[in-house]
Amino acid sequence: MPLQSVSRFYTANKRLYCETTTGAYLVHSHLHTLMDQLPPHQFLRISSSEIVRIACVKNFTLTKWGSFQVNLTTGTTTYASRRYTQQIRKAAQL
Repeated sequence: MPLQSVSRFYTANKRLYCETTTGAYLVHSHLHTLMDQLPPHQFLRISSSEIVRIACVKNFTLTKWGSFQVNLTTGTTTYASRRYTQQIRKAAQL
């Protein structure tokens, strides 16, 4: 599966999934291992349970709690952990 079709990797129910334009697929790996293998200029870790492809990020919205709401071009909305706010600001030049 080409990385261009991936919008994000996320964990749910203690399993790792890859979300693409055609659906979500189970991945037999760990998120931290996957992050080390992905190109850092294409993917961004936004929480301890999620990695997004930078090209799929439509925009970031700062919530009243100080974290980022991440809106993807696929229509998915997710939230970034406050722990990763600094890295997100650096990557997105916010």
